[in-house]
Amino acid sequence: TPGGAVELVPDLIAYWPFDGASDLVDKVAGLEGEAQGELADADGVIGGAVDLGSDQNWINVDASSGWLAPASDADQLSVSVWQKLHEVRSTSTLWFSAASAPGGQRNYQAHIPWGNSNIYFDTAGCCGGGDTRISAAGGIDFLEWHHFVFIKDGENKTIYIDGELFHEGVNTGTLYDDWGTTYLGVNDLGNGGHMAGIV
Repeated sequence: TPGGAVELVPDLIAYWPFDGASDLVDKVAGLEGEAQGELADADGVIGGAVDLGSDQNWINVDASSGWLAPASDADQLSVSVWQKLHEVRSTSTLWFSAASAPGGQRNYQAHIPWGNSNIYFDTAGCCGGGDTRISAAGGIDFLEWHHFVFIKDGENKTIYIDGELFHEGVNTGTLYDDWGTTYLGVNDLGNGGHMAGIV
């Protein structure tokens, strides 16, 4: 909005513009992202962006403050992200952990895409087709900017790409309430494959 004020969506629990490598503080509750490795400024679709490079760089956000409690309380969460890759790798753009969640503590996680160019969306664990995962072949150029939205609304899950419905399905697993760290740009609680791209 004019004057730089942020007009937020009702019920928004966090918003990181990532308008550059030093812009890692959320605009709703002041939650601080922590850079792991060397981040760089980049041009984004709307303003600036954060370039994770091609090495082992990522961002993590502590969830001990309880900021994700509304999501598990309602078994609902939507995550929206702009992304442009330098190369397709077997990695995750977002990995919200919970100690009780099976499958590497994945409570809410997305491969955008995995190395086979499939998009996977896991919630409440991994990697069952009926309880935790929906997936589909990407079919887009991941080296260009795209907007992704991942929605869990109870058992119903949907993925949107550039404002169009991409995939939907039903998973019976419910979100765990013992949220841990949120990892952006890396698999497996920060120990796995690293994303090469810009968010």
